[in-house]
Amino acid sequence: MDVSRLVAATVNRLRLIQVDFADQPQDVRDNYLTDEVEHALAKLLPDQRAGFIQELKARFPTWEGQVEITGASQDSSVQSASDAKDLQDYTFLISRLAKIAPTLTEEQRKTAIARLKDAGLMDGAGAGPGEWPAQPAKALRAKLQLTDKDKIDPTRLLELAGELGAFASSLDQMVWATWKQVSPKSDLKRPGLIQRSSGRFIAGDTEISRTQIAGDIDRLRQLTAGLIGAIAQAGSLFAQRHVGRFAVANIEGDADKMPGAFVSKEVKCWRRYKELAAVMEVQTIEREIQDAIGEYTETLIKGRSRA
Repeated sequence: MDVSRLVAATVNRLRLIQVDFADQPQDVRDNYLTDEVEHALAKLLPDQRAGFIQELKARFPTWEGQVEITGASQDSSVQSASDAKDLQDYTFLISRLAKIAPTLTEEQRKTAIARLKDAGLMDGAGAGPGEWPAQPAKALRAKLQLTDKDKIDPTRLLELAGELGAFASSLDQMVWATWKQVSPKSDLKRPGLIQRSSGRFIAGDTEISRTQIAGDIDRLRQLTAGLIGAIAQAGSLFAQRHVGRFAVANIEGDADKMPGAFVSKEVKCWRRYKELAAVMEVQTIEREIQDAIGEYTETLIKGRSRA
């Protein structure tokens, strides 16, 4: 049996007993301390026990009876050279806090977190200095395909956020301006400037929620995707309308309805064709293409919104 290792483990348990039963009478604490030491001695050979006791006394002076009991009220507190050292050992204090954490009420947990924040030991949503809040960091890693072993560099993250923020602001301006030109009468309106709302959000403005930011960005994403998809379909949509208007069967059908019993059908068809061609100006064609893009975009966005 490694005596020194057993001594170290016993000292830690004795310290915990002193803290746990600090408000108990001296004889109660002594009984718990004695039980713990006897439990440790039972693990040793007879010739190891004397050395164990000597080393334990050296590392745990309280066991020698060097205990001062102070207190102006009914509450008692144990103070010794070893205890005073423990109270300056942050690892010991952390281990004690971790042990009692599961027993704390929600209000006590909030108070503890607030006190740690005041001391500069907590940052953000429960993260220590240099650490990231767990849930947002997990979501970011998933979106960027990072593993838990990949370190998030704060400087580079801010640089990336700046570049993406500038990109989103520029895209926000351009896409909505384009949409206003393509479909000025559309009910699909710009919710607000992403640059402004994003700035207020990261500055802690409580009136700007994450849900609102996500909604504004999602609307921009939908409109951008809809316009791109509509542009790819614009040629086909216009071609279908143009062919439908100038199709031989349609022109002949219109010619049959025209007056003139003694006018040949070919002449009537030619007249109808010239009527249709006369209104096919550059502005008209441009407007029809824009209308096709606008209609396709809105259909695409509304379909996705329902989905």
